[in-house]
Amino acid sequence: MEGPLLIGAALAGASILVATRLERFGEPLGEAFQLLDDLRDGDGTPGATMIDANKLIAEAKDALDPDVLDPGAVQALGLLADLVGGS
Repeated sequence: MEGPLLIGAALAGASILVATRLERFGEPLGEAFQLLDDLRDGDGTPGATMIDANKLIAEAKDALDPDVLDPGAVQALGLLADLVGGS
């Protein structure tokens, strides 16, 4: 997921710091999305659980630093993370 976020950041002229935060958000969120998809399809990694996916989503949300990112972006990306988790 970090690829599209970084492309958008580059097109918007975002700073390296913003891009780094988006990368820290997108990587675990993408992993969580894939893990949840695999669990739903029944072909997940043995031993992987929803708990693992929720930890990745929490890690992604922890990367949303309101001192670096626009507050509206923090809110929107947090909602995206919630949607991935099915909240």
